[in-house]
Amino acid sequence: SIGYYNSAYHHGSWLQTAVGRPWIFQFEDNGGPLPIHNVGVSVNGRLPWQAAGLRYSIEVGNGRNYLPNSDPVQNLFDNNLAKAVNVALSVSPRSAPGWKFGTSIYRDRAAVIGGKTVGQNIGAAYAVYDRAGTEFLNEVVWMRHTVGGMTTSLPAFYHQVSRRYGAARPYARYEWANVIGRDPVAVSLGTAPGVHQQVLGGIRYDFSEYLAFKIQAGRREEQGSWSPSGAAQLSFTF
Repeated sequence: SIGYYNSAYHHGSWLQTAVGRPWIFQFEDNGGPLPIHNVGVSVNGRLPWQAAGLRYSIEVGNGRNYLPNSDPVQNLFDNNLAKAVNVALSVSPRSAPGWKFGTSIYRDRAAVIGGKTVGQNIGAAYAVYDRAGTEFLNEVVWMRHTVGGMTTSLPAFYHQVSRRYGAARPYARYEWANVIGRDPVAVSLGTAPGVHQQVLGGIRYDFSEYLAFKIQAGRREEQGSWSPSGAAQLSFTF
């Protein structure tokens, strides 16, 4: 339960509006930096404040492994004694239909390249509006890593907006992240240092309640160089 996107659209291309996930929420196998998957225990529910629609989630698990050439999701055991702990809260106020606000704090000690263990703290916050065919997603994630007395940060955010017109839903998204070159997680993942930006737009067309086609185009900046991108996707549900 880190942020909104990973909980709302964890798996299933049909569920999400765009072709792909924001970079910060990419799966581990696709080079994403977050512990998207965690093996452990999750407890969630409502708190007694109905007017605010207050919900909570408390999670304890094995956390993530950043060592190269190894499984990032620690399925059977944790490679250190520290367990990952995540606490999340969200509100959906009755006075603001369609809006949802939330935050989460994640803490762990994770193995990185060079046989080191990094102290990992991840804070996330979001403000989301989804009602009457309008979608407006806003999220920020701040990763902080401490090893050997050195602390580095990896901040990232994205904005996504879309509007449904009959069977068609045009959408646009802007993403930004700043990858510090000496960040131990970035080094372990081989992520290029510097500012990462992406601007994309597309359209989703629902042929029926079971079948949708998406097409999008955009531009991505990495290490000061912009490159074009394009993608198409046919998604279905049953």
